[in-house]
Amino acid sequence: MGSLKVGVAETDITPEPGLTMWGFIAREGPGTGARDTLRARAFVFRDDATTIGLVALDLGRPPTRDHCQAIREAAQAWGIDDVILLATHTHHAPSVELADTPYGRRLESEIGATLKAAADRLRPATMRIAKTLVPTIGHNRRAVGPDGRCTMVWRTHDAADRGLTDPEATWIVFEDAQGDAIGSLVHFACHPVFMGPGNRQYSADYPGVLTARIAEATGAPCAFVQGACGDINPLMEVDAHGNPADGPDVMRRAGERLAEAVLASGLGLGEVASSDGAAVRFTRRELRVGFRRNYRDPAHYQAFVGENPYFQITLDAALASADNEDAAFPVDISVLMLEDVAAFVCTPAEVFVQYQLDLKARTPIDAALLCGYTNGYAGYFPTVRDACAGGYGGDQGRIVELGAADRLCAEALATAARMRFGEV
Repeated sequence: MGSLKVGVAETDITPEPGLTMWGFIAREGPGTGARDTLRARAFVFRDDATTIGLVALDLGRPPTRDHCQAIREAAQAWGIDDVILLATHTHHAPSVELADTPYGRRLESEIGATLKAAADRLRPATMRIAKTLVPTIGHNRRAVGPDGRCTMVWRTHDAADRGLTDPEATWIVFEDAQGDAIGSLVHFACHPVFMGPGNRQYSADYPGVLTARIAEATGAPCAFVQGACGDINPLMEVDAHGNPADGPDVMRRAGERLAEAVLASGLGLGEVASSDGAAVRFTRRELRVGFRRNYRDPAHYQAFVGENPYFQITLDAALASADNEDAAFPVDISVLMLEDVAAFVCTPAEVFVQYQLDLKARTPIDAALLCGYTNGYAGYFPTVRDACAGGYGGDQGRIVELGAADRLCAEALATAARMRFGEV
């Protein structure tokens, strides 16, 4: 099917001050300016038969369904068959929930231009993969007690009691024929919330520090791919009084620790041989998932919105995409496979980390990366156990039926396996 070709480009998507910020109910007031740069980084992958774009965005969630579709349609004019749009999930970026806003239109235009620039830079590439464990970054923010009920642990510095996490970071590097880096991707799972709701400056949070450090070391753009971090918060440092401390300095040091670990793993970067089959495989389809309750009933709708008004737009979008008589709505499943050894398994949800661990344990693919916040946003997808335990993300803020995450992730796993063995 032909060798892998890769092109990479990036652009600044930092907005002007004054926009509503995404990520915290408790935040008061719009963005006041930029602490650091928000970027869109476009990777285009091609073999003789297929060309796919992947765009990593320093945003809390991807743009709306309409904007994503417009970007895909524009990309087809440049020979790109389909596009994955994923967000790093930083909680310090502007809100992008509403369609046809000035910033939404700017994103649509600039992402399209960045994809075109990446497609113009396509060249033969080899791929190298390394993995490393970084247990000092995240902890599970949900503590389920013997009574089966959840207590939220939003902030802690106790690494010994970090609960269920996936400390593995995966680094994928693309090199040209001379051995120079074209670009790289880092996959890891942890909420970018080192700075709390008091921060009103736009920031990429720790993924911005990580990607800048790796880009400096390699001389090529680096993008962050957020994993299944629906229940993973960052481990904090301790202040002079022994309390968990957050803020920009803590965020910066965490990003640097992660970058140092990833760069050190480069000593074990293994070159991936060209596949005997397709170098680029891609599948995107819709799966319909049920609502937790009949939200067309005003009582249920108001109860949910009153409990968690931050998710009102998410619920409205899901209801709008469902047929009037339908108790289900569509969610996007995308799988991008490169050289049959790296698979980006993409969901539009805040997936709990258990599913990421399950995917890695059960898949026949060496680097199987569960990606959240991709091609849309449908809120929290917890395990059945976590949904029944309650708490934020399990009960509060969840619009989908029990078992929706199991169906979503099982279908994604099966799709990736079928692609690996040429059954798709």
